[in-house]
Amino acid sequence: MRAVLVMILVMTPALLLSVGSADANQIVVLIALVAGLFTFAEYASSMPSLVEFRFAAPFNRTRFISLWLVVFCVSHVASAHMFPTTMSLFVRALGDVVGHILDFRYSPVWMFLDALPETLTAQEVRIARAGAGLSYFVALIALVCFAGSMQLAHWPGRNMQFNMWVNLPTFDPTTSDDVARRMVRDSWANIIVGIIFPFVSPSVFPLLQGLISEGAGTTSQTLVWIIAAWSFIPLSLMMRGLALARLAHMLRAKREKVSIASPRETWQLA
Repeated sequence: MRAVLVMILVMTPALLLSVGSADANQIVVLIALVAGLFTFAEYASSMPSLVEFRFAAPFNRTRFISLWLVVFCVSHVASAHMFPTTMSLFVRALGDVVGHILDFRYSPVWMFLDALPETLTAQEVRIARAGAGLSYFVALIALVCFAGSMQLAHWPGRNMQFNMWVNLPTFDPTTSDDVARRMVRDSWANIIVGIIFPFVSPSVFPLLQGLISEGAGTTSQTLVWIIAAWSFIPLSLMMRGLALARLAHMLRAKREKVSIASPRETWQLA
């Protein structure tokens, strides 16, 4: 089921925009198959792999739903002027409102629009503003939902056995004497990079200027994925930072519990 959902995610822009040549559509299908096979292989294995927090829901579920919502909404915004439907017009109208609210000076949306080519028409700028506003808004909602699940549901769960070897395959605990301290340091690094990424990425992302060309950019599948990456990467970094901070807190609490219980156990044995 996860593999099928990932394939649907990859093909969503091609299905909603209905533009591009037959060769381009075949490439999309091939990428979807590769992504589906990769997802199936990752979750079918019980050994550590590349995907973090595989068995620590709802971390990856929150990321997947937010990415799919961004791709779905931005694709509808891009297709509203080509294939106007009730859904696409509604999503574009919602995007116009959110985009104008978030498009204030030096905001992430403002920085994204400022990096666009000056040759774009007013209609194309409108689509870019609506897509960027919706994507950033969805990322903020997803971050708040994940933070709320950490507090309300005590993620990853009081009765849940969190396997760091499987859920953090890229985290090497042997590189530091204090694992909790390193987790806190890595969490702050992820959070800081996630905060500044939407501000600096438009100016340092070379594909933004090359792929968004006059008369084509905002209605193409390329821009859909650019906007999705622009909002999804900082969301993933900040969620990972919050998760590492939570795990560090749990590890320190476990250490304190063991240190308090050790003298009592020694007295009982004596």
